[in-house]
Amino acid sequence: MALPIALITVGIFAVKGVASYATAVLLAQIGARILAKLQKQIMAKILAQGLAFYDRTSTGEITARFSQNAAAARRIINSVVANGLRDFLSVVALLGVMIAQDFVLLLLVLIVTPPAFFGSNYVIERGWALARDQFNSLSQVLHLITETTRGVRVIKAFNLETERQDQIAGVIEEVEAQAKKAARLSAITLPL
Repeated sequence: MALPIALITVGIFAVKGVASYATAVLLAQIGARILAKLQKQIMAKILAQGLAFYDRTSTGEITARFSQNAAAARRIINSVVANGLRDFLSVVALLGVMIAQDFVLLLLVLIVTPPAFFGSNYVIERGWALARDQFNSLSQVLHLITETTRGVRVIKAFNLETERQDQIAGVIEEVEAQAKKAARLSAITLPL
């Protein structure tokens, strides 16, 4: 009797492993496609701009649009799609089991699920806002670094190294704080 149960267990874990691998590969391909598409769109828009755009937009911001914005979108999409699909399939399977096993438990879940759903939506919306904030902060860091390296002679001539270092350190601390918020926000979906 134990052998069939053991074989079923091994089979379930094998299917889970294959499904996890396929999901990871598929999400990576989707993310790469989205990243490439966004970068092409950004480059086309940048090249279509007039000279006034380059006067008011820093090199750091332009660079950040390539490196951060699209990558942040890919991370969020990967997280939302992977977690959402996995959770949706889990809910469907568990609802089937609950209908078969215990109708009272099903009613309890139907009462608890909506708040969890709305909580997840809040987390997703907050994630987009946080990604935008991270992009802006990283853009500012890149801008300051570019500006500093281009104007290093002026900074040194007027003895402004400490002020510039403090300015960059402040922005880097903002980026660090936002990264910590993003980690907490990502982890909060696990209990939901």
